[in-house]
Order: sequence, then C-alpha cells, then structure tokens
Amino acid sequence: MTDVGPPPPAPDYVATLWFAALVCGLSAATIAISVNQWLNNLLTPTALSSNGSHEQLQTWNLRHQTFREWRLLAFIDVPSVLLQTALVLFLVGLVGYLWQLNHDVAIPTLILVVILLLFLLSTTLIPVFADYSPFISPQSKFLCWVSVLMKVLYYDVALRTIDWLVLRPSAPTSNLSIGNFSRFIKLRRRLVPRRDNLQVIRKYGYHSWAARESMYLRTPTGRESDNALVANMLHVVKDDDSSISFITSCLHAMQLDLALKNIITLCQRRPPSPPDPEETPWQHVIQPQGRILSTSLQFAAQAFTNTDLDVPQEQAIDVYDHALVALRGHRGGRDAYLQLFDFLRGGAVREEELRMKILWLLYRNDDYFTVKAEYGEWRSFSCLRHSHRICVEP
Repeated sequence: MTDVGPPPPAPDYVATLWFAALVCGLSAATIAISVNQWLNNLLTPTALSSNGSHEQLQTWNLRHQTFREWRLLAFIDVPSVLLQTALVLFLVGLVGYLWQLNHDVAIPTLILVVILLLFLLSTTLIPVFADYSPFISPQSKFLCWVSVLMKVLYYDVALRTIDWLVLRPSAPTSNLSIGNFSRFIKLRRRLVPRRDNLQVIRKYGYHSWAARESMYLRTPTGRESDNALVANMLHVVKDDDSSISFITSCLHAMQLDLALKNIITLCQRRPPSPPDPEETPWQHVIQPQGRILSTSLQFAAQAFTNTDLDVPQEQAIDVYDHALVALRGHRGGRDAYLQLFDFLRGGAVREEELRMKILWLLYRNDDYFTVKAEYGEWRSFSCLRHSHRICVEP
C-alpha cells in the first residue's frame, strides 16, 4: 500500500487571503451587531415620553437628525460589503491552494468561481452605465457616485472651454461665423441642464438613488413606464370598492392620452381563458379588471364627445378594439359595443377611414355581442357572414 504523504503547505499568499477573509467575516459580524444595537436604541417608541405629543415629535426629530448627521446609513451597508469581500478572498485563496494540489480539481472550481465573480462584477457595473436598473448595492451606489463626480468634472471643463472660446470679449474665436457661433451656444444649452441635474445628485452624496429615480421618471424613457401604471397596480391592490375607486381616481388624475395607454395595457394583460368554456375570463378570477375597464371606457368616449380635447379618435378606437376583446362575455363589453354604434349614429366620427375601422370592429366582434335593431337607425344584413349583424345605414 502506497503511503500518501501530507498535503503540501499552502503558499504564503493563500494563507494571507484566507486570514484576510476571516478578519473581514468577523468584522462584518461585529459591525452588524453594533449597528443593530444602535438602531434598537433609535427605534425605542417615542410614546415613552410623558410630556405629550410635542415632546414625542421633538424626540423623533432629534433621532432623525442624529441618524443623518452621523451617517449611520453608511454603516448599515458595511457588513454586506465585508461579507462579499471575505467571500471573494476565500474563493481566490481556495483556487490557489487547489492549484497546488491537483489541476484536475482546481480547473472546475476555477470555472465556478469565475462565473460567480463575473455575476457580482456585472451586477455592480450595470447601474453605472444603465439609466435605471434594480441592481442596487452599496458597491454600485459608490461607483455611481464616482461616475457622477467624473461627469460633473467633464461638463464643467467643457462649459468653461466653451465660455473661454466663445463668450469672453477677447475670445480667440470671436471672429466665428453666425452659424458656428450658434452651434456653440446650442451645445452649451444642452450641457448646462445635464450638469445641473448631476449637481443635484452629487448634492445628495453617496446615497443619491432616490434623486436618480426622480430624475429618471422625468426622462422620455421613464415616462413610458407610466403607460402600465394601472395594470401593475392591480397586482397589489385588494378586490374591494375602495381599491377600485382609488385606481379610477388615478386614471382621472392622468392626462387623457396617458389614461388611454393604461387602459390598452390593462386590456392586453387579460388573464388566460378559464377551464370552463362557458365561463368568461373576467368572471374567472379578475372581476376588478372588468369593473375598471367598464368604468375606464368613459375616457375613450371623451375623444368622440368632447371635440376640445387634443386626443385623436384613432387612439380611442384602439382602446375600444382592445376592450372588446378583453370584455367578451362581460356586461361592460356589450356597453362598449353599443357606444360604438352611438358614435356612428350621432355623427361623432366624420372621417370615412375611422368609420370603416369602427364597422370592422363591430363586424369582427359580432359573434360575442348581440344588439337589437331598435337601438338606433340600423338595419341587419348578412352579406359578410351567415348570421345577422347590425351596420350603420350608409
């Protein structure tokens, strides 16, 4: 039997990495315990004060100011950073030690470690380059803060250079043509708002993520997220009258074109067909959506009834198109179907192309809604299908 000797001693750098990882891990635990003790003291109920609500408010304000002045929020992030640092140090040392023992064992371990490190690195760097991302961590916030400082420095240098070249009386480019001079001025007008916005973020310091979110919501890309505001809200609200009223009030508070986009998104996210073929999707699980859609169609109707609104009727017809599909079998779908008839009968739709589009919607959804002829000046015909349907009198 061959004697197997003891494993070779770990290289000095491996021992250094492992002991550094041990120190980082113990430091993270110690700091976490300390932070927990500090926060427990700050979270002591202010109701223990016996001199009334005014002193309770003063106590809360004192704790809030102390929390901000001593920057305790930064200490809260330290343990997580130390733990991740300890993990990286330990894994790098482990790969180095396995490499000394056996390459066949070290290579698979190295591949897994590299995958993990690439994941950590990518999720840390994405917030620096993306306009907005959910990968918020202490490391990414620090890198974003550094990138903001660099961008502010860049814009300051660019603006000072433009001022020196163009605006001062003895500028070397004072003999520029009017076209070149106007281009410099336009460039300066584009750079100043960007520099000012970054200054706002820098003012909030290391923890400026709330300011970044507020600025992102004012960008064109950020405003697009409002198109699904109501549809996303339905996943977290309760099915009661107060929730439905709240969502409806949100639609009322929006601009009409934004409200119509939300209604379209809500229609597109209708639930799948239920197991029972005789049960409509809206009767299956999502009754609140049917109720909200039925109420929301009044926004689309304003494009036909209120000519002062700057909302194209074609956009409102798209809303009815999606609503008729989503509300099949629901009473609100029949109401929407009748509203389209009323718009045609009352002459609210004057463009021939839009009239034909509405007729096509009525024809396409005819199998799901039944309408009697006495609802308006209509006559039934069967030139396109075998079943009777209602059409506007040409």
